[in-house]
Amino acid sequence: MQQNTDPIYITRFLAAMSIVVHHFLPHTYRPAGGWENLTQNFNEGVNYFYILSGFVMVIAYQKAIFSGASSFPKVKYWIKRFARIYPVYLFALLATLSFHFFVKDTFTSVWERLPLEAAMLQTWVNFGSINSPAWSVSCEVFFYFLFPFFILKLGTLNGKKILDRAGLVYLLILVLTVFGFFANQYIQENPSKISGFLYGFIGYHPVLRVSTFIIGTLSGIWFLKNGPTMNKLKPYSPLILFASAAAILVIFASVPVAKGILFSYGIMVPLYFLLIISLCNLEGGLQKTLSHKSCIFLGDISYGIYILQVPVQMYFAYFIMPTTSLAGFLLYSLVLIVLSAISYIVLEKPMRKELTDVLLNIIPKKEKNLTTNIQTQ
Repeated sequence: MQQNTDPIYITRFLAAMSIVVHHFLPHTYRPAGGWENLTQNFNEGVNYFYILSGFVMVIAYQKAIFSGASSFPKVKYWIKRFARIYPVYLFALLATLSFHFFVKDTFTSVWERLPLEAAMLQTWVNFGSINSPAWSVSCEVFFYFLFPFFILKLGTLNGKKILDRAGLVYLLILVLTVFGFFANQYIQENPSKISGFLYGFIGYHPVLRVSTFIIGTLSGIWFLKNGPTMNKLKPYSPLILFASAAAILVIFASVPVAKGILFSYGIMVPLYFLLIISLCNLEGGLQKTLSHKSCIFLGDISYGIYILQVPVQMYFAYFIMPTTSLAGFLLYSLVLIVLSAISYIVLEKPMRKELTDVLLNIIPKKEKNLTTNIQTQ
């Protein structure tokens, strides 16, 4: 089966911008009811990134996964992941710290938090980040670390076994959702140091978030191994796409802000699965439109949009204009997109290549011999 995953790129951009809306859209423009629920629940874009990340990892490394090899080229994989996410992550962290030290005192316990922040390990201890969106990157680091240890085993699954494993993981998600909901209720009723720790744990700990990433990998495996089924579904893919997207938005608009905890652990992944595979299964004009190079580029800069949103907002609000008005928010959003594009061209792409080239030169010879079929990612 020939895969065209280009149409999913634009959803990366939309997910990143939905999180920006969640964080910074002025409250004046969030009237109570469906629109308020929708914008507040847009932070669920993080879980979409998690499932999409797992899916894309399988597509990108399919030759290594399905080659029948006894081991996965871990070191090369980790180097590529590090080179992909760390340069802009570090730049965003330094930009945030520079605002704190040179513009306005903003954060507490900076020096105590900095080592873990720099190592992208903060969510194991601090349950948050100096550059607040970076907590999810800390979770992704854990997912990327685990990926080589389980992916070859999952790659041997076929047919019903894939769905069985996905069902078991989704059952765990449902259990976590129930746990998170009642734990959140307890926190609201019992404010204390213990409940504060519990809030951080249920909200940010990587172990509680990894299930969504695993579902993403199983989705990728199912997609690659079910070509005939996907071909039969091609005529219906636009309908599945629009139906799943509409269902996601309706659910977000229907769940009150106070119950947004229900989304935290990936309860929406069945709909995300339908959205992703229908995008990859498109053909004709819609597929060509969503695969346009401008859509691909917006998807490429989505990581920059996500990780730079807070430092850009701080500098923008301090030196240019507040983002508490609609005009301020829209101008800030435009500036964020432009700066993310510049960051991608000037920093992200060159540093990814440079780091990859340098670090690959020091990996063991045995590891190099395992990497010949891996796609550049």
